[in-house]
Amino acid sequence: MRKICFCIILCSLFTACMKDKGIYLYKDINEITIDTISDQLIQLFDTLRLSMKVSQTMPEDAGELEYLWYYYPDSKGSEIDTLGIEKDLNYRVELYPDNYVFYMEAKDPISGRWGKQTVKVKVTGQYSEGIMMLGTTDGALSLSMVNSVGNVYELYGGVSGQQLGEYPVLVSEGPSEVFLFCKDNRGGVTLNSASMLKERFYSEIFYDRPDIINPQAHGKIIRVNISYGDFIINDGRCYIRREGEAQFSPPLLGDYYFSPYTSIFHERMVLYDNANMRFLSFDFGFEWDIKELNVKKTEPWDPNNLGLEAVWWGKGNNGSCITGIFKNKQGKLFRLIADMEYTWMDGIFISPNLLEEIPEGYLPGFLKSPSREIYNINNSVLFYAKDNQIWAYDIMAGTSATVAYDFNKLVPNGKVNNIYSKHVTGGSSDIVNDGRTWYVTTSTVGQMGKNGNLHIIKFKDYGDPRIDKIEKTYKNVCGETVSIFYKGD
Repeated sequence: MRKICFCIILCSLFTACMKDKGIYLYKDINEITIDTISDQLIQLFDTLRLSMKVSQTMPEDAGELEYLWYYYPDSKGSEIDTLGIEKDLNYRVELYPDNYVFYMEAKDPISGRWGKQTVKVKVTGQYSEGIMMLGTTDGALSLSMVNSVGNVYELYGGVSGQQLGEYPVLVSEGPSEVFLFCKDNRGGVTLNSASMLKERFYSEIFYDRPDIINPQAHGKIIRVNISYGDFIINDGRCYIRREGEAQFSPPLLGDYYFSPYTSIFHERMVLYDNANMRFLSFDFGFEWDIKELNVKKTEPWDPNNLGLEAVWWGKGNNGSCITGIFKNKQGKLFRLIADMEYTWMDGIFISPNLLEEIPEGYLPGFLKSPSREIYNINNSVLFYAKDNQIWAYDIMAGTSATVAYDFNKLVPNGKVNNIYSKHVTGGSSDIVNDGRTWYVTTSTVGQMGKNGNLHIIKFKDYGDPRIDKIEKTYKNVCGETVSIFYKGD
């Protein structure tokens, strides 16, 4: 019996070691990949046309792929809305202006293998984002806009412009409206941010109408992406509107006459009092009371008694200090530098660093300049318009200003009207968001009608004050501008 069992086991072992001579067919799997494309910007009701490159490991099946374009209409991502079923997307955009992610899938119905790719799409409204240009055309107020996709709109001019006001000075944006400030007896108007239709006169945005109508500055109060409201400086007085409120509160109490430039350091807004020639601040997060800055030293100058009038000032050196141009009663110019520090217990400290008279001829045409701007991502270079040129002055170095760009070849017999770059807060005195892109308006001297142009210029790199190139020019899209502003910033 044991011999029989042994033979059975031995036969089983020999059987297990035998070579399998079966015939098998192997088939390659069709791998599908879809190349990426850049982010897309499209205006509402325009047609978005996208063509994605699709690659396969088995190109003979190229004609058999099935395609699907879709997006998720809600944040849960549970259901999709189909945008198209062809390889190339042709979609008339009827989505609410916002940021979206579109998906493309390519599927091999035979193997079931598929590829997937995403495209970021920003949908913008007709007037939701773009550069606004306020000025005059043939003596009447004019307002034009080049939106983010490059469409040009003449919003007001001629009779319609005259109905809004006279002597325009400033265009700016609030939470839900656009401000057009004028130096007339009404002060200008507000426009609905979506329709650009007139909503209110300037006097109607205050709880208490100012006795003197003299709008000088407007800006948003933003700290670490949190909006606290906005402010207006009218005839040197500061009016605050908290987030969500419709009207501006009565002016901050105190003896002051603020310059139109402001800066934000942590939860305090810093301003300069041209009447008493001192720096002041108030806490916009809690108490709205004006205070003097904490002073570490009073040499080489006293922040609470500078004795000079502010011509221009703002943040510098990547936001860690204050730099500025000030003048005395004789009209002589001085450059000023002060370090800024903050402690949770005591708030802002200002530490005077330098106050030096600027040699005559170092800032040619600066006091008569129609536009002053700061480029201060990594340095403190002040740009300003002079005739048909942009000049640059290094405040930290104190060297003589030089020509940064000459528009004489591009706009013969012209002049530079305004310079603008996007900012974290309104006004021209805070940190720049996109330091490489600037907007410049020029106009032809003596020419009637829409004689103004918009130029989009690029700098060489962040922190590099050299202008690299004119990226695009829109000719004859506005009048002679007095103020430009990027709406939707």
